[in-house]
Amino acid sequence: MEKLARFTRIFGAVFIVGGAIGVAMGLLHARAAMNAPMLSAADQARIAAAGKVEAMWNALVGIVPGVALLLVSRWAKKKLASKERSKS
Repeated sequence: MEKLARFTRIFGAVFIVGGAIGVAMGLLHARAAMNAPMLSAADQARIAAAGKVEAMWNALVGIVPGVALLLVSRWAKKKLASKERSKS
């Protein structure tokens, strides 16, 4: 149970950081499209929308599982603590 708590805590944090970096990169791509020279307004809007979609996918794929893993880690930690108390 201790390994499960540690494993899920570490990977939960990695997923959250990765998702946050992905969200930032998607928003940066969207912002870069606004300043791109020689693009029509329609192209800028399309690229900006694609960057926002990239940011949302990174949030979904990174942050949501990360939070779930952290919740599992917390559950495992509480379960381990209750086992130790019952042994005493």
